[in-house]
Formats: sequence, structure tokens, C-alpha cells
Amino acid sequence: MTIKRLVGSLFGLLVLARLAVSALLPDNIAVKATPMGNAAWLYPENQQQIDDWKSQLTQYNLAAGAERAIRVLYVYSMDLEITYTKPVMGTLTKTAAAAFRTIPNVTHVAAIIDAWLGASYSNLNALTTAKLQALADAHARLYCSSTLLDGVQLDLEPYSATYKTSVLTFVKRLSQNFRNSTFCYQPKFLAFFVGPRQADTALYNALGPNGFAVISGYDLDSPGQGLAETPQQYKTNLKSNIQFVISNAATSTYGKFSIGLPFAASVCEFETAISTTDPSKVIMGYPMYSASQPSYIPAAFDVLNQTLGVNATRLDSRCLGVSVWAFLSRDVVVSGYRHMPKNAFDTPGMMTYLAGNMPRKAVMVA
Repeated sequence: MTIKRLVGSLFGLLVLARLAVSALLPDNIAVKATPMGNAAWLYPENQQQIDDWKSQLTQYNLAAGAERAIRVLYVYSMDLEITYTKPVMGTLTKTAAAAFRTIPNVTHVAAIIDAWLGASYSNLNALTTAKLQALADAHARLYCSSTLLDGVQLDLEPYSATYKTSVLTFVKRLSQNFRNSTFCYQPKFLAFFVGPRQADTALYNALGPNGFAVISGYDLDSPGQGLAETPQQYKTNLKSNIQFVISNAATSTYGKFSIGLPFAASVCEFETAISTTDPSKVIMGYPMYSASQPSYIPAAFDVLNQTLGVNATRLDSRCLGVSVWAFLSRDVVVSGYRHMPKNAFDTPGMMTYLAGNMPRKAVMVA
């Protein structure tokens, strides 16, 4: 290559880089992609589940009204694989997104991308910075081209010191792409599922104006293998962790978050645990909701009132709402036991209770 051609090529790369930067939307525009309101995770594996969950959410949202409605839906799309230079969205994801968008009071539907970073096919540490950015670019092209999805929620675990640098490189690039007019004709949001003590300034800054953390408000402390955390233990742990989250979020201009709560069984919060090999073996836990005895969700709502208060209902609050764990197609299995209930509305009385008690979030006026 001649010196002239080399200089020309370098100039071209610099021009492209400047164009990419200049194409980033200003913060006050990009932030409008961020959804406000209560959310839920959904992992459908067939059309029947899509239909059933759509029916349940329609019933709930109509009863609850717009401020208490589940307005944001995270729908499983794919597992992240580092060799996916041209990722493809499954037909079921598209079908689910199209169906869920028609639910009353639903404002946003997003794709869930999962990964266990310890697996060789998902280990972001195996990629150079350039390849991490290329991987983010590939996924941005896929989701920016979708008119059915308003964003992506990442669940890349573990978010720990081992993987932090590579994860943040990927997250920052994807968030930038989602607010870059050369990728997206209109901005999309990026959410990141994370433990309450891991949501730090670096993560919020990487997520940027169109991003936020989805904080795990469950599985905070195990009382011992196979045992359920009591509602009182859960309440104590949740309160200290939310206080930590509030403090940490304030360290970043972009510190916004939602809080995931166990409306269905998790590892440490469950009603019953049934042996997968001997159904007669049952470990009793505690109700997700009960009008007559201590239970997880009323305990969680008490904590939200104590820590966030009425300010959480405002559109300018750093807390965007509650995230409902979950609508699952598969059981949560821990040490050979299936934890129940499997879905958010399985507990008797839960839907009615939520319709009148779910935390409110003001509705944005267009």
C-alpha cells in the first residue's frame, strides 16, 4: 500500500469515527427511550403460554389501571454467544412480542438476552475490545431493525471483577448503538439485570441515558441449602439492599433502576419445594402473598414504602418501577427440588391484591 493510499484510508476511518460519534443522540432525547412503569419477565416456549399470559396480563392491567399496570414486558429472545456475528431472532420471540404489544396499558416490549459468562461459548473475556464492539454492533443491527421491540434487557452473569471490563465494553457499545441514528431510526433502551450490591457507577455510566439497572430484589441471602428465607428475614435484607441501591444510583448522572421482586418462586423465596425424584418429599416455605400470614410481596411493598415512598411514583424518580419475577415455562430447580409457584399469578388472591396495592408509577403524557 502506498503512503498516499494509507493516509487516505486512515482519514476515511477517522471520518467514519466522527460520523458515528456525531450520530449519537443528545442525552435529553436518548433518555426518552427509557420505559417507566412496572415490568415483568416472560419466558414462553409455545403459543399456548403466549395466549395464557396475554389473557392473564390483560385481565390484570384492566383491573389495575394504568398507574399500577405491568407496562413493560421482557420477553426471552436468545442466549448470547460470542461467535454470533449475525444473530437471528426466533419466530416465537416475534410472535410473543406482537401478541404482548396488544395488551392494554403495555407501553414497551423488550428482548431478553441471557448468558452464563463462565461457559466457553459466552465468555466475553475471550474477545478483544474490537471483537466485543463488533458483537455489540451485530446485536444492535438485529434489534434496531425490529419494530416489535423497544429495547433489550441483558442478563449476563456473573457481573463480577473477573468479567467486568469485557461486560462494560459490550454494554457501553450496545447502549451507544441504541441511541445512534446510524443504527436505530429511533432510540431503544438497554437494561441490565444485576445484584443490588453490584450496581455501581461504572455500570450506570456504561448504560448511559437510555439505560437502567434491573436490580434483583430476591435471592438476597440463603438461610441454608433447601430452606426458604422467612418473610421477615427477606424484609430486613431487602431494606438494607435497596438503601444501598438508592445511594449508589445517585453517584451517576445515569443512575436509574427498577426492582425485581419474587411474585413467583426463586431460589430462596418459595411456597413449596417438591423433590424431582420423589414427589412425597416436600419442603414447606412461605406464601408469596397471603391475607392472613406473613408473606413475601406485602413485605416487599412495605420496604418500598419505607425506602422510596411516594416520590417513586413521580416520573423524575430514579426508580422506574417494580419488575415481576416471573412467567416461566420451566421450573426453578434447586438441589433436586422444584420450587413453586411457577408463575406470578399462581398464588390465590395475588392478582386481586396487586390490582389495589402494586406500586404506582405516573403515566407519561405524549
